[in-house]
Amino acid sequence: IDGAMAQVDALLRVAPALQVPMLQRLLALSADARGVRAFLLQRLATDPPWRTALPRALSADGSDPARALALLDDLAAAAPLHEDEARLRVSLLRQAGRVAEARRAWLDGLPARARDPQSRWLYDGGFEREPDADTGYGWRIAQVPGTAVGFDSDVPMEGARALAVDFAGRAINGFRVGQWLALAPGTYRLQAALDDGTDSERPFRWQLACVPSGGAGPLLELESVPGRRGWQRLADDFVVPTGCPGQELWLAQAGRSLEERSFQGRLRLAAVAIAPG
Repeated sequence: IDGAMAQVDALLRVAPALQVPMLQRLLALSADARGVRAFLLQRLATDPPWRTALPRALSADGSDPARALALLDDLAAAAPLHEDEARLRVSLLRQAGRVAEARRAWLDGLPARARDPQSRWLYDGGFEREPDADTGYGWRIAQVPGTAVGFDSDVPMEGARALAVDFAGRAINGFRVGQWLALAPGTYRLQAALDDGTDSERPFRWQLACVPSGGAGPLLELESVPGRRGWQRLADDFVVPTGCPGQELWLAQAGRSLEERSFQGRLRLAAVAIAPG
């Protein structure tokens, strides 16, 4: 096997078009041939040029997510993962239901300056950093027609700025600001600040629910007072039950009809925090 794997290594270096299918084949063989798996881990740890094809091979059609995750787990224990490998591992951990591990792996991949003590429960509650563009655990903001998302540093609630969402007066569908969480069972308290400068007749509502929900209702619903100008402080307690390893926190407008979802003005969000009760 050692001699054959040396030839495979040489081939992968000179034939880029074969990298993805060959790596897929090696991954399939590694379930039965221990030498193949040892070769993959040993060579990948030396950072060969064909390692860039690994994420594509592990996520291509027909690949086995469990086998891909096992390889990435072993590789992470042997050498630092590349950025795209780490992102894929987080996604696979989440798919496998290992939500707490997925969130911890995502946080570990961030620069130290991007984390604070609150990050263990909720990330970037002050909206000081750019929203997450991939499948990570930062803020995810649905960019829908009729809205423009940015930041506002004019009289922030705390910190340097607030998240600002401008509504243009057209009916909005699918707008939400959300974040995946991995809270352990127990009692917690959600706090948030909201400045509703819109003419919406319906409140904005923070909700928190288990993911997947399994048909259960939300763990928390926390509504603003529509039409009240200036910062509103919202807070309430909630309980995460056992059997709820992953959650989603999101804010949306509570309008039900097209008329209720048609409004204009600026909404500002800040000072979102979760702490054990």
